[in-house]
Amino acid sequence: MYILIEDIKKHLNIDYEEDDTYIAELIEAAEDAVQKFIQQPLEGLVDEDGKIPASLRHAIRLMVGGFYANRESAAFAAAHEIPYNIHFLMIQYRKLK
Repeated sequence: MYILIEDIKKHLNIDYEEDDTYIAELIEAAEDAVQKFIQQPLEGLVDEDGKIPASLRHAIRLMVGGFYANRESAAFAAAHEIPYNIHFLMIQYRKLK
C-alpha cells in the first residue's frame, strides 16, 4: 500500500481502530482503481522517498473517503461532480495506448 491507514484515518477524522481492516481493504481497492485508470502501475511512479505523486495520493484519499462514507451504490440526495476532484488528479498520469 502506498497510502497508510493512519493517513486515511487523519483524512477522515477517525480516531478509533474498529474499522482499520475495512479501511485497509478500501485503500487496496482505491489503489487498484487508480492504477487501472492511469493505465500504469503505481510502482513505476514511486520517487526516491518511496512515495507516489501527491495528486495520486490525494485521489486515493478522496476515493477511500467516498467508499467509506457511501458503502452502498444507492444515494438519496442529488449528486453533483466537484470540479478538480479525483478525475482531475489522476488524468495527468494516464498513459494513452
